[in-house]
Amino acid sequence: MIEAKFNVGDLVSFDSPSAFGGAHYKTIHKHYGYPGIIVEVKPKYNSSEDRERNKPRSFAYRVAWANQTYTDEHECYLTDPKQG
Repeated sequence: MIEAKFNVGDLVSFDSPSAFGGAHYKTIHKHYGYPGIIVEVKPKYNSSEDRERNKPRSFAYRVAWANQTYTDEHECYLTDPKQG
């Protein structure tokens, strides 16, 4: 079983890796208020069988941003701001 990369209460930043097309710096910072805090961890399952066995294949995270907005993000778009 895979483990969640982040936990509730973790501080995060949004990052769009260049492999995913990258997002323009100003666009990101206009939409996402830094930093953000994980408020919910949402396991994602590929099948009902995975759900029954409680074997998530990935995770999404509900993030409360400093600009008072909330978004749901896949873990590939979130980074630990302390690790730059």
